[in-house]
Amino acid sequence: MKFGRIDKRRLVSGLVLLGILGLAFFLRLQPARFGELQALDPFYFYRITSYLVEHNLKAPEKDLMRHHPFGAKFIGDLPMPIYVPAVSYLILTSLGVKINYLHFAILFPAIVGALAVIPMYLFAKELFGSRKAGLWSAFFLAVVPAYITRTSAGFFDKEPLGGLFILLTLYFFIASYKRDSWK
Repeated sequence: MKFGRIDKRRLVSGLVLLGILGLAFFLRLQPARFGELQALDPFYFYRITSYLVEHNLKAPEKDLMRHHPFGAKFIGDLPMPIYVPAVSYLILTSLGVKINYLHFAILFPAIVGALAVIPMYLFAKELFGSRKAGLWSAFFLAVVPAYITRTSAGFFDKEPLGGLFILLTLYFFIASYKRDSWK
């Protein structure tokens, strides 16, 4: 049934997906109340990305805090989880948002982890041909503890971006395969 020019089923699906997105963000936001990073690797990613933010996205030549006392050559082994948060923070601050980089680093995984429910919805909807399957898949991704622990606030590591881009890749692959086109 049409509601004006908007399909009623699409509107309901969109509102349910928005609710699932809110639930996912709420669940991942809980550790933020402590105001600290959660593990050892997040401190490394925080230190490197804050260096990039402070030095206009220029990576250090040598990381003196690794392989003490001589340091290690910085090779940028994982460019995406290092550069995406730094660029995101610079864009956010250029838009006038005032936020400390540590607070941004604490919130970033929760935001990205919650956003992963959207490509999960699209992937399952495309794979199974059903909005209901997409919504259930997005809901399960939003509440599964194994994924929440790696994408919760303060876990500033590679997993939040990895999960998001893996789901996007799967969605684009299935969509292009079904349409028999790489466009």
